Amino acid sequence: PVINSLLRPNYLDNQELVNLAARLTALQVVKLEACRTWMGINGVDEQDLQPFVVPVDWAAGEIRRLRQQENYVDF
Repeated sequence: PVINSLLRPNYLDNQELVNLAARLTALQVVKLEACRTWMGINGVDEQDLQPFVVPVDWAAGEIRRLRQQENYVDF
């Protein structure tokens, strides 16, 4: 549901959230990624994403990679 707020077609309805997300991404406070599998199921095209949202092939695989290779932790 959150990614829907960050889609280009929904910008006017979510302008404050999108701008905050863009700033936090630019400051490297957060990293926003969207699952291509979810996007395909929900009819979302990569061009619909804001430029600061990075598509990844499979969310579960990316989470595993971040934990194992980048030492991300859940909190």
